[in-house]
Amino acid sequence: MPDPPPSLIPPASLASLHFFAAPLTGEYSDKILVCSKLTKALCLYDVDKIIWECLGPLKCGRFLSTPIVVLTTIYWINFQSLFAYDFVQKTLIKMPITDFQICWLLDSYKEEPYEMKPTLVHLVGDDFCLFWIGTDSSSLHCTKIRVSTELMVAFVLSCHSYVFDHKIRLMDCLPW
Repeated sequence: MPDPPPSLIPPASLASLHFFAAPLTGEYSDKILVCSKLTKALCLYDVDKIIWECLGPLKCGRFLSTPIVVLTTIYWINFQSLFAYDFVQKTLIKMPITDFQICWLLDSYKEEPYEMKPTLVHLVGDDFCLFWIGTDSSSLHCTKIRVSTELMVAFVLSCHSYVFDHKIRLMDCLPW
């Protein structure tokens, strides 16, 4: 594998913490999307041709949740909004999350090392689920969200909280 473009290379001590990568599907199934969370450099790695293609910087704020990719769109949460960036069309959409209580809980999130960040997973179609640990570290919250890029809003469909009688520590989750 050839070295990545210089814009993707963070200091060695930060490398594993400041990247996200996703294998793509459909017409891009021979490519891997890679983004530096520090520089926001966005690149495609072509597995068949063994080359990197730089797509330019991703113009966005901070990633509260680790980004995920669905077809050609990158999704992530940044406090009270869900963002969608289509890397082919180069369009960014900011969609407010419609539930005040969910927004309040997300705003109160304090990033702790060795704790699960709010995690966004794609379910099917326009449906996603957002997971995060409560501020008391003894509850897990699961919020089902439907994204409407036409209306430019993210609707909360349901919310479930699971309370434990002790502090919990989760590192990550995957859809089942």
